[in-house]
Amino acid sequence: MLLSNLLTPKFKHQIAPNTWVVSGTSQIKKFQDILPQIIYQLGSDKLENLKKLVEQFQKQFFRSDLVVR
Repeated sequence: MLLSNLLTPKFKHQIAPNTWVVSGTSQIKKFQDILPQIIYQLGSDKLENLKKLVEQFQKQFFRSDLVVR
Protein backbone atom coordinates (compact mmCIF):
# COMPACT_ATOMS: atom_id res chain seq x y z
CA MET A 1 0.00 0.00 0.00
CA LEU A 2 1.35 3.42 -0.92
CA LEU A 3 0.77 6.54 1.15
CA SER A 4 1.38 10.22 0.62
CA ASN A 5 3.53 11.37 3.54
CA LEU A 6 3.56 15.13 4.21
CA LEU A 7 7.01 16.24 5.36
CA THR A 8 5.99 19.69 6.61
CA PRO A 9 2.19 19.75 6.82
CA LYS A 10 0.43 23.09 7.04
CA PHE A 11 -3.15 23.32 8.26
CA LYS A 12 -5.61 26.03 7.30
CA HIS A 13 -9.26 26.30 8.20
CA GLN A 14 -12.24 28.51 7.64
CA ILE A 15 -14.82 28.40 10.39
CA ALA A 16 -17.91 29.57 8.47
CA PRO A 17 -17.88 26.95 5.68
CA ASN A 18 -16.31 24.37 8.07
CA THR A 19 -13.46 23.77 5.60
CA TRP A 20 -10.01 22.37 6.39
CA VAL A 21 -6.99 22.30 4.05
CA VAL A 22 -3.80 20.32 4.66
CA SER A 23 -0.92 21.16 2.35
CA GLY A 24 2.83 20.75 2.18
CA THR A 25 5.67 18.90 0.51
CA SER A 26 4.84 15.23 0.15
CA GLN A 27 6.56 11.95 -0.57
CA ILE A 28 5.03 8.69 -1.74
CA LYS A 29 6.11 5.92 0.62
CA LYS A 30 5.21 2.31 1.28
CA PHE A 31 3.09 1.74 4.38
CA GLN A 32 5.69 -0.74 5.67
CA ASP A 33 8.32 2.02 5.63
CA ILE A 34 6.18 4.45 7.64
CA LEU A 35 4.72 1.99 10.15
CA PRO A 36 7.65 2.10 12.64
CA GLN A 37 7.38 5.89 12.74
CA ILE A 38 3.61 5.68 13.33
CA ILE A 39 4.03 3.19 16.17
CA TYR A 40 6.73 5.34 17.77
CA GLN A 41 4.46 8.40 17.67
CA LEU A 42 1.56 6.43 19.16
CA GLY A 43 3.64 5.27 22.10
CA SER A 44 4.03 1.80 23.55
CA ASP A 45 0.84 2.09 25.60
CA LYS A 46 -1.22 2.36 22.41
CA LEU A 47 0.41 -0.66 20.74
CA GLU A 48 -2.04 -3.10 22.36
CA ASN A 49 -4.99 -1.08 21.00
CA LEU A 50 -3.41 -1.14 17.56
CA LYS A 51 -3.11 -4.93 17.71
CA LYS A 52 -6.81 -5.19 18.61
CA LEU A 53 -7.74 -2.97 15.65
CA VAL A 54 -5.68 -5.13 13.29
CA GLU A 55 -7.36 -8.28 14.59
CA GLN A 56 -10.81 -6.75 14.05
CA PHE A 57 -9.83 -5.66 10.53
CA GLN A 58 -8.58 -9.15 9.70
CA LYS A 59 -11.79 -10.75 10.94
CA GLN A 60 -13.87 -8.43 8.77
CA PHE A 61 -11.89 -8.49 5.55
CA PHE A 62 -9.69 -11.59 5.55
CA ARG A 63 -9.76 -15.17 6.71
CA SER A 64 -10.81 -15.47 10.33
CA ASP A 65 -7.90 -17.85 11.12
CA LEU A 66 -5.24 -15.12 10.76
CA VAL A 67 -3.79 -13.95 14.05
CA VAL A 68 -1.52 -10.99 14.84
CA ARG A 69 1.45 -11.91 17.04
